[in-house]
Amino acid sequence: MKEKTGNNKLILLLIGVFLISSCSTNKKTYVSRKYHDITSKYNGYFNGKESLKYGIKKLEESQTDDYLNILPVFKHSEIITSKSHHSYMDKSIQKASVVIQNHSINIRNKEYCKWIDDSYFLVAKAYYFKGEYIEAKKTFDFIKNKYKKTEIAFESQLWTAKCYIALKDYYSAENILDELQSKKKFPEKLNKELHLTFADLYIKQEIFSNAADELKSACNLIKRKNKKARYYYIIAQIYQDAGNSKQSKKYFELVLESSPEYEMVFNAKMNLARTLRTKKDLNQMKEKLLKMIKDEKNIDYLDQIYYTLGEMNIIEKDSIKAIENYNLSTKYSVENNIQKSLSFLQLGQIYYNKSEYFTSKIFYDSSYNFMPETHQFYERTKEIQEILEQLVYHLNTISLEDSLQNLASMSENERKSIIQSIIAEVIKKEQEELRAQQNRGTRGIIR
Repeated sequence: MKEKTGNNKLILLLIGVFLISSCSTNKKTYVSRKYHDITSKYNGYFNGKESLKYGIKKLEESQTDDYLNILPVFKHSEIITSKSHHSYMDKSIQKASVVIQNHSINIRNKEYCKWIDDSYFLVAKAYYFKGEYIEAKKTFDFIKNKYKKTEIAFESQLWTAKCYIALKDYYSAENILDELQSKKKFPEKLNKELHLTFADLYIKQEIFSNAADELKSACNLIKRKNKKARYYYIIAQIYQDAGNSKQSKKYFELVLESSPEYEMVFNAKMNLARTLRTKKDLNQMKEKLLKMIKDEKNIDYLDQIYYTLGEMNIIEKDSIKAIENYNLSTKYSVENNIQKSLSFLQLGQIYYNKSEYFTSKIFYDSSYNFMPETHQFYERTKEIQEILEQLVYHLNTISLEDSLQNLASMSENERKSIIQSIIAEVIKKEQEELRAQQNRGTRGIIR
């Protein structure tokens, strides 16, 4: 019995030695490769990839889309402004690095563990999403040179272009993208991302017509409708800014058909209203907007609804109704300073066009005070506000001079009469204020 137990221990010891020797990273045996492949995938790479995915999701949730400007192609475009996701990226880097250090079977410059290139790629992407673009680029370049002519090498080049875009080196980014597009062996599955990256580059450079073409090409490769909504929206915005209301209307309608989140649906409807021109269409849309005002879920969007109604009034050349709706927009813009500034700006422009410069200045002052310096209309608003400030100053000076000259040309009795009427008006106002204060005091005592 003791001899059998001793034999079992010896067998277990030999199996252990065999497994340890088989799992060495210095050998490329079948057992060794399988051990490191399985351990790499499930112990390190899987957890690192999940952490990256969760971090990207957290980053995108922290970003707020500004629908008043052309949306960025990728929702995570403002990486530098957010750090809430950094811990997840650090975990991805740490997990992938362990895989590389402990499971790489690199013999005679050939890698036999199939998860090592993926782990390098995971590290590079994690650096990218931390906003460490130089470090990310170094790793993507390493992958491209180490694993030449493989799919991951092409994808790394694509991400190198993204790094250059983030670093505002648009020339280098475009060179890489052009080169990838010309490659016959460029993987078909990466074509969608190539078009989207081109679109991102063109929008950053404000070459909007090219961006629209790239987004259309990307949409042709996307099967699920709701995945196209963002790109349809950007295309619609580009056409809207170019003054092509027909194409803009078409793509805003495609957005609505794509069943996106409610905020995008709402903004698409608002923009769709601004593309309408016929009296019938305008009346139908106004009815829909008035119904939306009564819907409780739109309570946070009332400023935008009234602003859109004002825009439609301008199309109808009804400035009186437009003034009413723009004023309501400013009233309901409690936390949306950009919207408030635009509503004030529209009011300022209406009164400017009417040559009512004193009133126009008041609204331009308000628009300038609420508008962020980064807004595309900021410099122009500031310029007109300063012009109006000078104009109103000179008009006041002229008005005062005219009044003084008018008084000087009067007889002494006429001047006395005007002065007495002014004094009487001041006394009357003071008496009314005094009575109002006394009435408030009396009500307080009765309580």
